[in-house]
Amino acid sequence: MSSPLERPLKLEIRLPSDHPHLLEGLDIWLRLGLISDTQVKQLCREFLVCTVVLQPQPEAETKVAFVTSDSVQQLPVATLQSSSRRQPPQQKPAKPNLISTMLQSLGAELSVRWLLFLGVFLVVVSSGVLAASQWERFPASGQYGVLFAYTLSFWGLSFWATRQSNLRLTAQTLLIVTLLLVPVNFWAMDSFRLWQNPKDWIVVAIACPSLTAITILLSKNRSIFPNLLTGKLPLINILGLNYLHWGWQLRGFPLIAVYVAMIGTTIITVYHNYQQPNPISEEDRRDVYDGLRQRQRLSISLSASVIIYALIVLLVRAIFVAKVDVTQLGLAIGICGWLVTWLAQQGRAGGRGQGETIQNDARGLANAALTKFKIQNYSPSSPPFPSSLLLWERLGGILLFLGWLVSVVNYPMSAIAVSALGLWFVGSRLRQYSFKVDFAAVFVIGLQMIWLGWRLVPDSLQKLAIATGTQLTNSQNEPWALLSVALFPYIILMVALTDRLHRSQKRELAKFGELLTLLFGAFLTTIAIINPALRSLNLLFSTITLAFVTQRRSPSSLPLIYLTHIIGVLTFCFTINWLLPTLSQPAWASILLALMVAEWVFSLTEGLWQRSGWDIGLGLAAASFFLLWMNAESSWYGIADSQANWGVLWLVTPIALTGVANATIIERRLTSRYLSVLAVVTAQLLTLQLPETRLIGLSVGTGLMFANTRYLRNQISAVITEGFLLSFIVALLWVDVPGLPRLALAGWFVVGAIAILILWLARTILNRRGNELAIIYAAASDKWAIALCGFELFGLTLNSILIYSGFITSGFFYLAATAIILVAIVYRSWREPTNWAFYGIGWSLELLTAQVLGFGERSTLRIAFAERGLSIANIALGLTAQLVGEWWRRNSQTSPSIFGGITIAEMWVYLGLLEVAGMRVYWRETAVGRFWAGPLVPWNGAIACVVAYFLYILPWESWGWSKRPWQQAAYIIPLISLWETRLQVYPITLLLAAGFYIFLAKVGENIRFTYISVALIDWALYRWFDSLRLTDALWYVTPIGFSLLYIAQVDTQLKLPEYKAARHILRVIGSGLICGWAILFNQDTAWIPGIFSLIAIFAGLALRVRAFLYIGTATFLITTIYQSVIFSLQYSFLKWVVGLLVGILLIYIAANFETRRAQITSLIRSAIDEFQSWE
Repeated sequence: MSSPLERPLKLEIRLPSDHPHLLEGLDIWLRLGLISDTQVKQLCREFLVCTVVLQPQPEAETKVAFVTSDSVQQLPVATLQSSSRRQPPQQKPAKPNLISTMLQSLGAELSVRWLLFLGVFLVVVSSGVLAASQWERFPASGQYGVLFAYTLSFWGLSFWATRQSNLRLTAQTLLIVTLLLVPVNFWAMDSFRLWQNPKDWIVVAIACPSLTAITILLSKNRSIFPNLLTGKLPLINILGLNYLHWGWQLRGFPLIAVYVAMIGTTIITVYHNYQQPNPISEEDRRDVYDGLRQRQRLSISLSASVIIYALIVLLVRAIFVAKVDVTQLGLAIGICGWLVTWLAQQGRAGGRGQGETIQNDARGLANAALTKFKIQNYSPSSPPFPSSLLLWERLGGILLFLGWLVSVVNYPMSAIAVSALGLWFVGSRLRQYSFKVDFAAVFVIGLQMIWLGWRLVPDSLQKLAIATGTQLTNSQNEPWALLSVALFPYIILMVALTDRLHRSQKRELAKFGELLTLLFGAFLTTIAIINPALRSLNLLFSTITLAFVTQRRSPSSLPLIYLTHIIGVLTFCFTINWLLPTLSQPAWASILLALMVAEWVFSLTEGLWQRSGWDIGLGLAAASFFLLWMNAESSWYGIADSQANWGVLWLVTPIALTGVANATIIERRLTSRYLSVLAVVTAQLLTLQLPETRLIGLSVGTGLMFANTRYLRNQISAVITEGFLLSFIVALLWVDVPGLPRLALAGWFVVGAIAILILWLARTILNRRGNELAIIYAAASDKWAIALCGFELFGLTLNSILIYSGFITSGFFYLAATAIILVAIVYRSWREPTNWAFYGIGWSLELLTAQVLGFGERSTLRIAFAERGLSIANIALGLTAQLVGEWWRRNSQTSPSIFGGITIAEMWVYLGLLEVAGMRVYWRETAVGRFWAGPLVPWNGAIACVVAYFLYILPWESWGWSKRPWQQAAYIIPLISLWETRLQVYPITLLLAAGFYIFLAKVGENIRFTYISVALIDWALYRWFDSLRLTDALWYVTPIGFSLLYIAQVDTQLKLPEYKAARHILRVIGSGLICGWAILFNQDTAWIPGIFSLIAIFAGLALRVRAFLYIGTATFLITTIYQSVIFSLQYSFLKWVVGLLVGILLIYIAANFETRRAQITSLIRSAIDEFQSWE
């Protein structure tokens, strides 16, 4: 440790590890006497692992808040800059050298620990290979002695490393390995049964005290791990877990040992944690490294990690070695998982508490010093919890799930206990973070606990309860439907929970919980639909629950009100169906109509519930219509149905709507009127097809439309009203009216003509009245008269054609109808003449003439029609020619000069280039063409690149040409040439073409042109490999992998933050392709995947690329295990030597990077500076 400061300070500083001005700020503090030179060196050796740029940042000064026990006077900026050490400011910081950056990355804490892990792993595994090959030659004590010797070796090396001031990370790693080997030693002593042979007792007598002493000594070593095993309880706990590995040969003891370990460790850990004092002591406040310890506290302590590891070792041994029934260990696994999650949550809680203390203490020195570098201050609102806590929580959650999974079938009581632990875990997360996934977990866990509790009920009681329920609800055929009522209390429990969340102002989480509860309630209602009694009970409970939720909600939720109201109506209907299951469809329609009227009466006042009543009434009206339509539909096809007359009941709907429109609020009055009009029209579908109801429907519709039009006052409503009136008159004439004969077709033409005349007479009378409603009805009368007039003229025209054709003869009623229509048109146009009226008069005169001629000779009639037909044909031809000419004139515009973004000038260039390409077919037959097709074929690609180069660089725009076609041609000409000569092309030609596309990428500033270069280089490599007779597929896979890695490195789009995941995936694919191929197909030569894995590992650590590190480590471990376990007996001694040497080399490299990183970085920098001074 460095010497203490003269004035003890506690500095709390959080900043990015790659900040470029860290050393400059430390230098300023050093000159001001705030820290010592030894402390600066110690901090740099341990935590300065990023690139440091010494140039100051030309920005406004930023105040730094840190904690101290004494007040410090604020110094002006000029004082901080007055030293002779200060460097002159520069506008642009120098970019750090790549080699220096890579070496600093290799010297980082993560890199050193990673290399140490790989080295230790390789040494242990390789030694295991040698031991396995010679295992039978050693007695039990000798076999255990190998493991004990390794443990002592690691402890000895860690003890030596702790004495070295610059091997802190190495000492930590070796110490951790020693701690992890101690439980394995006790396991091995019991597995080898060393107590059976008196000679082996000596080994036990030596090993047990030694391992116990090692554990105690390591727990008291505060130079490497200040808080390894603080207190006696954790030390006793870890020693107890070690000694619980003894006696497993006794029957039943493994199960007892595991549960004693789990329960005892949990009690000791929880008790010890609650007995701990305030995490920040006065001693820590005087320690300059407390800010660094703060970061370490925001995770599970090393002692807890060692204890969890020991518990997992016990579980692994019990399950896989002692063959204990895993279903009996479900609760033990769950307790272990709960302990892991509890420790992780305690780590987070401790981090938050320390952060608040730091923030409060920092206010006294908020303005103590000014520096030239930015500090990222701690914020309690977004605590910097490390990802290790999340990993621990996930591990604990997985163990909890596994504990539940293995015990849920055979041991429901254990499963309930594990579920309770899981419920505590997700419940505490729910209180702290309010995550929706945690609420969903609480919901699922609670639901399955009900199922597990039901399984604990004796079978006799289960059968009695089911029999009673099915008998009361008459659900013998579907007993599972009882769940719809039996599980409803759980819905009430969830409603209470969401109500509590609402009162806690966690509205988003409460809404999610309500949605989840609603879906579950819908599921219960679904399974209850099959049974009337259960369905009614479920809906009744749902209505009461929803009403309670709606009443508690402030402000009231409109969707919730609608849902409650709808469920209440359904409850009423299904209860009636349960009590009166034989009701007919018309009866149900009557009930729905009664409910509809009740809802609309309820909706006459203002309020959200009243608004829902209005809308639900509309739904009831629609439902009743469909019920009545099912009876009335057959009557439209002439099939007699005694219940079809019930359709007249639906006239209650438009009547009720009209009444609501008269009594309701102004906002809904207009809507009610229009809906009444729609209902009047729709109701005719239920009444119009039957004579008994037709007149009733039309008469009621006419009366309602008069009432609606009185308030709506628009022409559409008036037209509909007169339509209903005319339809009623027609229906009345259609039936046998007393005193009048039944009308024939000719009589209907006369009636129509009279109606036209009456309508136009009524129009005149209404227009003279002058009020708004009369004018509206006058316009409606005019429209109906015009429509009927057109229909009559068209019908009389067909009649005249049939008379001319000889199918029928003329009659007096047709002549009278035509005359009345002529009189009506003349009357309509007398004071308001129009062109259409003139055409109508002419048409009527023609028809009148035709009807008169129809009483004469047939030959005269034919001549008259022939002359008129010719005239009509000529007129039609003239009109057609005029319309066609107008269409042609409007569509004969000049087409645009641009097609698909290509101008006419560019199009000609493209056509010329295509013509040149076509001429090559004939050019090949010439002498020059045969020369190009002969010796120069392998070089055609390079020649094409020269041609493309000139096409690209010539000043086409200054010559008046567009450069785009020529550049497009330059892009594809080399590729076409290379494809044509693909069988004869030289590798050097491919490299020249690759260089050309690199030139295009450089000039055009488009890096993606180099992708073509990469493909061409791969092609060239393949041809070289083929010429060298290299048949191993790894030669051909490796360029593809490197190509993918190149794309991931240089692509501009993949460099964007939102494409970080895609870039990582591409790197994983590229590196995984190389290393994976080496693993699968080159395991016979183990050095190939080994070298690739080491290259990937060092590349990942040096370049800080996760994909390289993950793939390299996975390849390294798989190769090591494959060679050391599966092929352990082949060349075991050589594998041991190689593995030992490589492992020691990795450990040596890690130790050197830790001890000499400053010297290496300084050496590289001085060498670079010296090379830059050379000529």
